Amino acid sequence: MRLQKKFAMLGIATSAIFGLTGCGSSLADSCAEFAAFDQEYVAEVDRAMSTATQPEATAEDKAKAQELVQEARLDFEEIVADAEDEDFVASAGSIPPTYALYEQFVEPDVTQEEQMEMLQTQDMQDGLKAQAALTQLCDAQSNS
Repeated sequence: MRLQKKFAMLGIATSAIFGLTGCGSSLADSCAEFAAFDQEYVAEVDRAMSTATQPEATAEDKAKAQELVQEARLDFEEIVADAEDEDFVASAGSIPPTYALYEQFVEPDVTQEEQMEMLQTQDMQDGLKAQAALTQLCDAQSNS
């Protein structure tokens, strides 16, 4: 019984040390957060963006899409801020400008021509490449 208490105390102390030294945000942890983010937002953002960019989209459709993208960007920026793995941060750091472009993309007065221009910007291209690199990094992490 005393031995179990000592192990329990050792486990609590170890957790506290890791928490204080920041070791809790490893690549695996960051990738798990990214996977949860991906599960929560990607399909929903795709659906909202598709609806909001249709010629018959209403201002309400666009506002909902914009709000969702803003929420996703803020949540993603929090994941990046908490991450400590250099490779994760290097890939993930280029993604938030893409979300900012998505927010502009669905503004009510943006024309389809302006949307096409936004899709071709360097920030959008960098963000898409970074997203692919981050997905590949996390896939490799989960397979190791």
